[in-house]
Amino acid sequence: MRQIFHIIVCYTFRMLRTYICYIFYIICCSWMNAQNIDHRSKILDSLTRASEEAQLKYRLKESFEIANKVIERASEQGRSDYLARIYNVIGINYEIILDYPSAEKNYQKALYHAEQDKNTRLIGWVYNNLGNVYTDGLKNNDKGLEYYQKSLQKAKEVNDSLDILTPIINIGWTYIDNKKYENAYPYLKEAYVYIDKVGDKSSKLQISYLLGKYYSYKREDKKAENYFKKAISIGTEDDLYLDLAEVYKASSDHYKNKGELIKAFNDLEMHNLFKNKVFDEDRLKQLEVAKARFDADEYRRDLELAEKEREAQNRVLKKSKQLALFTGIGVLVLFILLMLLLASIKHIKHINKELELQNIQLEVAKEEAEKLSNVKSQFISTVSHELRTPLYGVVGLTSLLLEESKFTNKEYQYLKSLKFSGDYLLNLINDVLQLSKIESNKVVLEKTKFNIKQLGKNIINSFGFQAEQKENVLTYHFDDSIPIIVHGDSVRLSQILINLIGNAIKFTTRGEISLHMKLVSKASSKAKIEFLIKDNGKGISKEDQEQIFENFAQLDRGNNEYQGTGLGLSIVRKLVEIFDSSIALNSEPGKGSCFSFVVNFDFVEGETMDDALEELPYILGAKNRVLIVEDNKINQIVTQSILQKAKFNCTVVGNGEEAVDVLKKDHFDLVLMDLNMPKMNGMEASRLIREFNLEVPIIALTALQIDEIESNIYEHGINDIINKPYDKHEFFQIIIKNLNNKSIPS
Repeated sequence: MRQIFHIIVCYTFRMLRTYICYIFYIICCSWMNAQNIDHRSKILDSLTRASEEAQLKYRLKESFEIANKVIERASEQGRSDYLARIYNVIGINYEIILDYPSAEKNYQKALYHAEQDKNTRLIGWVYNNLGNVYTDGLKNNDKGLEYYQKSLQKAKEVNDSLDILTPIINIGWTYIDNKKYENAYPYLKEAYVYIDKVGDKSSKLQISYLLGKYYSYKREDKKAENYFKKAISIGTEDDLYLDLAEVYKASSDHYKNKGELIKAFNDLEMHNLFKNKVFDEDRLKQLEVAKARFDADEYRRDLELAEKEREAQNRVLKKSKQLALFTGIGVLVLFILLMLLLASIKHIKHINKELELQNIQLEVAKEEAEKLSNVKSQFISTVSHELRTPLYGVVGLTSLLLEESKFTNKEYQYLKSLKFSGDYLLNLINDVLQLSKIESNKVVLEKTKFNIKQLGKNIINSFGFQAEQKENVLTYHFDDSIPIIVHGDSVRLSQILINLIGNAIKFTTRGEISLHMKLVSKASSKAKIEFLIKDNGKGISKEDQEQIFENFAQLDRGNNEYQGTGLGLSIVRKLVEIFDSSIALNSEPGKGSCFSFVVNFDFVEGETMDDALEELPYILGAKNRVLIVEDNKINQIVTQSILQKAKFNCTVVGNGEEAVDVLKKDHFDLVLMDLNMPKMNGMEASRLIREFNLEVPIIALTALQIDEIESNIYEHGINDIINKPYDKHEFFQIIIKNLNNKSIPS
């Protein structure tokens, strides 16, 4: 009995020990699994934050790459919370580069995963982002307002004041932009309650600005002015220049509607002041967004290529395994070897079909690449046009003011500085466009008659202010044996010389820069001329001399004094090559530099320019009426002032419809037609004018690139083109040519 009891006790003890070990094992495994889950969550959180931080710095390619890693890890782990967050980040990336359909697609994915995770706050954020996409990008205000309302509902469920404030302001702002002031007011009033609790300075300024616009509409002048003043006070205190520019513009419109024109003018001056202060920041942001777009496109192409390569490798691997299997069996059985041979023949045919299919896919990929290249060119052209239009006003008004003689020396210097800044920005835009054209093989040299001696003198004179700022001396040396009048592309030659002289001034302080034109050889109708641009500035080391001709290459990046785009010398080399020549550089550090190149020009012995052309505008202007069709008020003033100084009788209308109506009722000798206008553009208006008037010359006055529209404008009945901003001499040349209905010497 005791032995049996002992056996039972021993067995029970063993079972208990085994059970305790098993329990301990289960606890250890659970603890280790929990630790592993926590570690993986930290990795996901770190990667998600890194993608968000890269987005904030416009490094979108990096943000996309990290986001793909998060999607892979979160999908493997079934983490809907991180999938919702990262798809929201991807949506914002696409919204930054203005790809609104892709942004909407990824926001919908974020919304799906947020709903799976039952994350009410994140659902509200995504709804708000979808509202932004539909109102700002897809131009569907009703759909956008519907998403804002959903966002507001979710924010109220969470009961977070900041989350509530954001969609309320967006709804009110959308109604204000669409002039539905009564619909906007309840939201503005509700936002005003929350603003003191959670709103930052910018939000407080914005709600005061919107309330000011509302009360201005209601004609409650005192309230409107108080809110505008409050917004201005907040913006001034915190240097919110862009917001201040908008507030002063709204305040100016308010006073203008009241008839208080002096206050309206003063506020418009303040609007221009603050707009100019943010101009550089806004331009840099546009450049960063443009770079982000190109990086994102590049990453998309790399991703697609990698996916195709991976699929091809998988297919090859699969086929290789099948071939190895058949080969192994074929060693054993001759019959199977024969079957394998037949299968191999069939397989080869199948591969040929696949190769044909892949060739078709490559053609499709090539077409897509060409489309992307066209999108890039269109983007550059659009940005160029948007910058050229305000530049026309800046350069034109400044030129008009400089012709006046009633300024003090200090005011005159300010105007010269403004003119130089406008010309510099215009040269920068031309550099970017020129580079794009050269890379697309669109640059074709023109052959016109011009005074080469005067061209050099004009270029040297244009750098007078810039040289004076750095205490430099500019000199010009012209070989008198060179023919004065030559035939060639004066525009491209000017661009080369301007870039080289500007580069010399940039790297020279209290020194001398000189332009030399020397005759190399001269035949019956050909003159070979050498151009030398010398300076005694800082010089360039041997190892850097080849690098400086590359795109975006710059020396001394750490020194703000020498900042620039790095395009100038690259464009110089490419343009000189188009002239069938090459650029030479001789330089030593501390001793200065000398750039030189040689160009062949045609000439006719004894040929002269028509000097009487300068007086023709004043002779023709007194007896000719000009209709100016332009929607931009500043550009109206510039064009009208230039023509009135030459005694032309001018009438101004703001769009194509008005131009058609005026020409049906009245006679004009010339029409200057802007192409981009509301209601009816210049091309459509010209086509309608030609239905009843075939005589009046129509000249397109546009900031668009001429080679992009030249074929279209002639089809619509337009006689000629003037590119904005324009040279006044060229401006009157084209006008006189069309008034006389004959060619005028250039």
